[in-house]
Order: sequence, then structure tokens, then C-alpha cells
Amino acid sequence: MAGLELLVLKAAGGALRAAAGAATRSALAPKGGALIVQSGSTGRLKNRLIPTVEITEKDIRAFGAHVLKAIQPLVGNEFRGLPENELLAAMLAVEESFNSIGYDVFEADMQPGKLAAAILKNSDSIINGAALSESALQFYSRVVHEVSAQLLNFVSTWPSFLARASVEQLGRLSRIAKDLELIRESVIDGASVSDVAFEESYGRLVVSKLDQLELFGVTVSDPAQRSYPLSTAYISLSVAETAHRAEDDSLDEDLFSLVSQKSQSESVGPKSAQAVGGMRSEGAIAGFDRILLRGDAGSGKTTLLSWLAVNSARRSLDGELAKFNGFVPFLLPLRRFADCDLPAPHEFLVEVGRQILGEMPTGWVNRVLGSGRALVLIDGVDELPEGRREEARRWLAELLDAYPNVRYIVTSRPGAAEEKWLSREQFTPIDLLPMSSLDIRSFIQHWHSAARACAGPLADDTDLEELSRFERELIDAIGRQRQLRKLASNPLLCALLCTLSRDRRMQLPQGRMELYAAALDMLLVRRDMERRIDHPGAPRLTLSQKQKILGQFAYWLLRNRLSDASGAQATEQIRLALDSMPTVANDPASVFRYLLVRSGVLRKPVDDRVDFIHRTFQEYLAADAIIAIGDIGALVENAHLDQWHEVVTMAVGHARARERSEILHGLLRRGTAEPENTAQLHLLAGACLENADQIDTETFLAVHECMSKLLPPSSLSDAKELATVGESVLPLLHRSGRELLATKAAATVRTASLVGGEAALSVISGFATDKRKAVYAELARAWTQFDLEEYAERVMVKSPFASKSLYVTNPQLFPVIPKFRNLERLDLTWPIKEVEWIGELSRLVSLGFIEHSEGLNLDFLTRLKNLASLNLALSGDAEGRLSFLSALENLNTLYLYARDIDVIRDFHHANGLEHLSVGGRSVRFGAAPDGTSRFLTDIEFRRARRVNLDGIGKLSSVKYVRFVLCDTILNLSSLNDLPDLETLSLVVQSPAHLADVALVQVRTRHIHARTSVPLDLSAFVGQKGVWVTGGAPSFFPSSSDLGSGVRVNLR
Repeated sequence: MAGLELLVLKAAGGALRAAAGAATRSALAPKGGALIVQSGSTGRLKNRLIPTVEITEKDIRAFGAHVLKAIQPLVGNEFRGLPENELLAAMLAVEESFNSIGYDVFEADMQPGKLAAAILKNSDSIINGAALSESALQFYSRVVHEVSAQLLNFVSTWPSFLARASVEQLGRLSRIAKDLELIRESVIDGASVSDVAFEESYGRLVVSKLDQLELFGVTVSDPAQRSYPLSTAYISLSVAETAHRAEDDSLDEDLFSLVSQKSQSESVGPKSAQAVGGMRSEGAIAGFDRILLRGDAGSGKTTLLSWLAVNSARRSLDGELAKFNGFVPFLLPLRRFADCDLPAPHEFLVEVGRQILGEMPTGWVNRVLGSGRALVLIDGVDELPEGRREEARRWLAELLDAYPNVRYIVTSRPGAAEEKWLSREQFTPIDLLPMSSLDIRSFIQHWHSAARACAGPLADDTDLEELSRFERELIDAIGRQRQLRKLASNPLLCALLCTLSRDRRMQLPQGRMELYAAALDMLLVRRDMERRIDHPGAPRLTLSQKQKILGQFAYWLLRNRLSDASGAQATEQIRLALDSMPTVANDPASVFRYLLVRSGVLRKPVDDRVDFIHRTFQEYLAADAIIAIGDIGALVENAHLDQWHEVVTMAVGHARARERSEILHGLLRRGTAEPENTAQLHLLAGACLENADQIDTETFLAVHECMSKLLPPSSLSDAKELATVGESVLPLLHRSGRELLATKAAATVRTASLVGGEAALSVISGFATDKRKAVYAELARAWTQFDLEEYAERVMVKSPFASKSLYVTNPQLFPVIPKFRNLERLDLTWPIKEVEWIGELSRLVSLGFIEHSEGLNLDFLTRLKNLASLNLALSGDAEGRLSFLSALENLNTLYLYARDIDVIRDFHHANGLEHLSVGGRSVRFGAAPDGTSRFLTDIEFRRARRVNLDGIGKLSSVKYVRFVLCDTILNLSSLNDLPDLETLSLVVQSPAHLADVALVQVRTRHIHARTSVPLDLSAFVGQKGVWVTGGAPSFFPSSSDLGSGVRVNLR
């Protein structure tokens, strides 16, 4: 395919020349506050410091050949069905993207993902002009990412790179120093320069410490290359609420409370609960102030918190989470406090930030918390001893009382925190869901891209080709083998599969126990053996000896309810293990150092503390040690403790047939004898069957008999336990919900969805027509766990809810929505590129969507003649974009977010509009064309940065006005020009506008406060019809001084 090769070389040349040109221009261009000026000898010195970057034809050929080898596996395998003309069109678009877009690799922070995202973001016109098919567009995107990664590796080898990097660092420091005073004004009212400067230092430290993940088992010459940026490797995951809430009456939760009561009552329930395919994690974080995030081992809880901390500190969050840019993250891993007091606010930096604790201004953490600009990320309730968890809940409750306006996320494994554990504290319980097939594919692609980046620019081409081959073969294998698919649905296990597919040449384990064993073999032995690395003087330990030593340490941690230990404690456990190994001549300290540095299983998270790289490995090794020493009595005795749960299931996997039977019968006997623990222990026995590859019939039947008495499952937690049994539980489940309470029917659906497969889908399809909200929520959540089209046809289109209304937070579902021909309500909360298909849904009455990029053609909306409500988020200005409104004669309600909105200009042709909600950077009122003065009764301003009310009097029919979290409101007195105004309501975080509100002549004023400062209500003394609610530490004057017309109800 000569044409493709030529285009690859041209694209590579364009990319190199653009990078070189931008680097030179950026290095030599004058900058405000620059430390090196252009004139005189300094300019000449600068030219010597930054050698000119010259790209030769030899460079282009070498780089082009390297890129060609990297993408050939894509062309020959993953995209082998793509016609040649589409491949060439995509490559032409790649060439044009790199040639026409000026960029500086340092602006991308030398991060491949960030560079590729910048290229793609600025290539919309190129992509539109190329008219690429969906497959060709995917190929284009993959090639842009591949070229970006290879380009950054190549650029880092230029002689000018280090000098350029030094100047870049100086320039950035200069800009930071110059911007500090501006930042100070926008961070906290009255914040000192020292507060702002320390916040910037802390933010940089958060990014430096947390923005990295280690690739398990990846072998590179430079140990520093084993980690890669978390911010580029992270993939979004699906989550689901575990409890279906009552309607929320919070003012800030209703989309438009003045007009939404009817639509809310007609909906299935709170939108979060009815989201099909589960919510994405970003949507949950944006939508709930307090979250209890639950997930199994390796499900991504800590990774999610770290990603959120890094990107909030870096101010790089976008979409729904952009509002948290500039928030200060405090990551608190509870395992660090397992044997000491839980931290007070001034100790929040002990884990991340201890290096700069001495620089922290007194009271800084308290001031940040008081401002409400904090993200308190509390990780690992399950890593606290069970006896301390109530203490942790009280500690959290005290934090909430002191700082109610802060965002909180608490993580735990499900066994340590039931759904209602923090219900009194008003936390929303959210469960991380197994990765869908598309999530798994994305995860594998990210992992292999990171592995290629770790390899560096001098990597052997054969190795890179093999990596691409293993990536493709692993995706294919997971698609064919359900057992592998089930393993890969867990992020930790998927990462291990990625590593082992390469390490074992695609000879992949088929079960969890086999997977852990293979991973330990790789980490403890094969990594050094296959690299032929020898360490003179290092202990000569067999794999069995290493596992016994580590098992001794792991079991000691478990017995003592610890997550980590001091170096001295670890060394002592190694000494005890070595007592039974007379052939090992090395002392315990040298063995400890060797295992810490070379095993890949232990790590040193902070000074003089050691733990396992992941708790799962600790549990696997502890279980192995328990079976080795025959401590089955202790295992059964502690089985009710959630910290022993995984250890028990893995012990069954390690055990021989007789020991396995002894463990299972012990669990059953104890469960029968202890009514308070019956369900927990019998479900645990059932969960153990997953790891029991051989078991006698009597024991198997005994376990199943006890489990059958627990059916149907009573809760979603029980469902999770039952699902671990696997397919053998499916015949025991009900085939419809007719005879079940809603909670049990919902839990039955959850059980089947977690098991997965054809038999599970047959169970779920029996619940498709269920009319109860809780059951529908589970049906909707399970969608992405199965083939999307098949599930839509067998379940969702039969649902009395989904057939009429869909609330879609997961973009994976967009392609199958056209199957729902009778839809009346559709909300898409993920930015969308292709919208023409929506125009075919002619029965739509309500529609909401987010424009992916500016300029999306909205003419398709004119075909939706029944549309009464539209919720539209534009990526640019509203001017000239809303002409379709004149064709929508039934439209009476519009929610619009745009960069700039002129209410009079933009809506003058929407004569039937009664209810309007607008938000964006700027909202104003211009000149009024004829016939537009009496078309609105309700208007809301939501999260608008600047609202100028001058001219609003032209809308003389308006009766209700509402402001929700608007930064600046100008000319509030203009509301007095509305002759029929009856109600004014505000949701405010600052009391800045209250005095002006008191001057508005209106029958009812409702102020909902979310502030950490006392409310001055003196302007309302003696007034009528004033209602103040929400949260504030206090208010003045007193209620008696305010008068009977002012009602105050603050929490």
C-alpha cells in the first residue's frame, strides 16, 4: 500500500517540522516577564543556549519508518476491513492536522495524551472536510495518538531539548509569579499572598506525587519509566446508585423548580437513578456533594480519587467537572491512620504534602475548608480495623458539622460499609460497576499505549510490533472467552492480563487464583530471569521461599489488622520465616532489602513504612500462609470480619480437597449456629465456590442448600455475594418479579447482571416489563454488561419506562438509541457529534443534549414537531444558532447554556416560549424586536458568570425570576420594571447581592444560602414575604428584629 506509506512519511515530516518550528519560535519569542531579553548580548546568549532545531530528510525517513511500523499492526489487523480509500482519507487528515496546527510540545507538558487531545480538538474543520466514516474516524484518532507518542519520544532526544526545557521551566516560574496576585483575588476573598503561594506549591506537589501509575511487571532499563501519567492513562468507569432515593427537594437539584414539578412527578424517579447503562464516574462526582463510593478489590477506587485530585489541582478538569478546577484536594488514605488518631484538618497534608508542612501558613487548611473550595477524598474505610470504623464515622460527622459545604468522597469495599452506613450524614452510596466490553477495550489500548511510551524512542521495533500484536490478540481473546471477559471486567485483573499476555505469549490464566499465581511468578522470578539480571551477593531464594517469607508478613498484617508496618516490624517477620529455612545464609535485613527493591510486590509508600503494592496480593499470600500452616480454625473463626472475606475465598483456592471441605463445612456450621451471621457466612461459603476447582458432591450440595434458603436476595449487597458463585446460582433465581417485593426483584436482576452471559440475560429478560422504579433502575444499569443491541431488543424496548423515556449518561449507548422509535423523552448528558438520527425520533416531546463542538448543525430539530421542552448546551455563542425555534410551534420550555446569550435577540422568533432557563459566560437583554415583549412567564439564570438585567423590563409578562449560583448580577433594580413580577428566588454562595434583593418590589423573595459566612439580613427588616433557607453558620439581626414577614430556616 505505497500510497499509505507515502502519507505516513508526509505526516511524520509535518509533525517533526511543526514541533521543531514551534519549539524554536517559543524559545526565541518575547514573553511578558521573561527572564532573558532579546536585545544585545543576552539575545545572542539565548541563541547559543537554545540550539536551532534542524530537521533533515534523514530524520524524517527514520521517524516516518518508526511511525509506519507502529501503525502497520492497526492497518493489517484491527482496521483490516477498512477500505483503502478510507485509510488514505484518514491519513490525509492526519497529515493536514499536524501540518496546519501550530503547537508546542511543552504546552502539552510532554504528555502524549494531552498533545493528541490538543491536535484533535483543533482539527474539527479538517475532520468535517474529510467526511470520514465512523471507522475511519477511529483510525484517524488512533494514528494521531500514536504519532503524538512517538513524536514526544523523538523530540526528547534532540540536543536542544534540555536547554529548551530549562528555559521553559524558568518561563513558567516567571508566569506563575506574575499571576499569583491575580489568582489571589479569585481564590478566597481576603486571602493572603502567603495562602495563595502555598496553595500553588501544594497543588504542584499533589500533581507530582499522584500523577503516576506503575505498569505491573513492565520491564524497562530505566526504573523511572515503569510509571506513566495517571492523567493520560485514566479511563472513565461506570457507576450506579445502590439505593433509590426519594425525590430531592433541594432548590439546587431541581433543574427549574418554578416549572418542573409536573415533569418531575411524571418521570421515573431522580434522573441519577434512572440513567441507563449506569452513570459515568464523572457525572456522579459532579452531581452529588457527598459520595460513599464502594467497589471490590482492584475496581479503581483509589485511582479515581488520585485522578480527581491531580486534575483539580492542575485545573484541567472539563465538562461536568470543570467547576472543580482550582478546588484544593485533600487525599486521606485511612490505612495510614490504622494505628493512630484520625487526622485533624491541620494534619491533612501528612500523606500528600508533608515535605512542605513547615511552610504552611497557620490555619490554611481550615480556611480552605471554610471557603467550600475543598475536595476531601477519604480512601479505604475497609482498611481500618472493624472496631475503629464507628470512630471514623464520628470523625467524619464532626468534619461535616464544621465544614458542611465541602465536597466529600469516601471509598470502601462493600463489606466494610453497607449502603446506609453514611445515610444519616446524607451521603449518596455509589457502586463502581464492572467494566463493559468497550471499557475493557479502551483499558487495554491505554495500557499498551503506555507500555509503548515507557519503551522510549530507542525501543526495538520488533518489541513494539509484538506489543501491538499482543494488544490485538488480547482484545480478540477476551471477546471470545467469557471467563477471560469476566476477569477483565476488573481494572486490576485487566492490567494483570495485559502484562501476562506479553510475558506468557498469550498463554493466559483462566481463573482468579491462576491469574494471581502467574502474576506473582512474573514479579518474583521471571522478570529478572528473562532479562538475565544477576545481583551479586543477593539472597538466593526460590519462588516458594519468597512466597513463604512474604506470606508470613502478610498473615501477620492480617492478624494484627494492619495495612502496613515499619521496616523493623517487617524485618522481624522475615526473621521468623527464615527460622524454617536453614539453607538461606543471608540475614533478615538483607532479605528485606532485596524483596523491597527486587520483588515488585512490596513498596515503601512513606519513610520507614512498607506495604504490598496492592492489598489483593497481601490477601492471596496470607491465604497461602494459612493453608500452609493449617490455621483453618482461625480462618473460620474470623470469617465474619470483612477484612478476612477475600482471604477466606482465596484460602479455598489454595486448599486441597480435604481442607477445602473443612473450610466450607466450618462456615456452614458456624452460620447455622449464629443467626446474626447466618446470611453473611452462608453467602461467603457460596462465594468460595468460584475458587473451588474441585469439590466433593456432598459439600457442594450442602452449600447450595444453604444458599437456596437465602433466595431471593434481599439487598444489592447480597446480590453481589451471590453473583460470586457464578452460573450455578442462575437456575435458583426467579424468572420474573411478579411474586417478589421491588427490593428483592431489583436484587435478583443485579445478581444475574453480575454473573453475566446468555443464561443471565434470559433471567433478566423476564423482568423487562416490570413497572416498578427500583427494578427498572437495575435493568437500566445492567445494559452495558451485555451486548448493547441484544439487550436493547430483549429487555429495554419492552420496558414501559425505557420505551418512552431514556436518560443516557453513557456514550456507549448512543448508537442503539434509534431502536427506540416510540421515545417521548430523551436526555443525553455526554457531548454528541452526530445528531441527525435524533430527528428520526418524531414522537419526542422532551429532548436534552450537549453539543460536542461549535458549529453543529441543529436543523434536524425542525423535524421534531411535537417537542415541548428542549435542554441544549452549546459550546459557543447563541447568536445565529437558534433559528430552528421558529419551526417548533409546541415548544414552551427551553433550557439553554451558551457562551454568550442575548435573551431578546436570540429568542425573538420563539413566540410560544413560556419558561426559559439560561446560563453561560454572559447573559444580557438587547433591543426588543416587534412582538417579543410578552412571551415569557418564568425565567431562570443558572450558573451564569455575568448577568446584566438592564432591559429585562421589555419582557413585561414575566412573573417568576430565579438565580442559581450566578457570579455577578448587574442592575437588579431593573426587575422593578417587570409589572407582573410575583416571585424572586436566589441560590447563593455569597451574600453580596442581598442588599439589592431587598430593593426589588415583589410579593415573595426566597433566598437559599450555601455559605460559610454569617448572613447579614438587616436590609430585610420589617419586609414581608421573605423566606431564607439553606446553610449558613448564623444570621443577623435576630428573627424578632427582622419581623414576622421574614422566615429564616437555616441548617
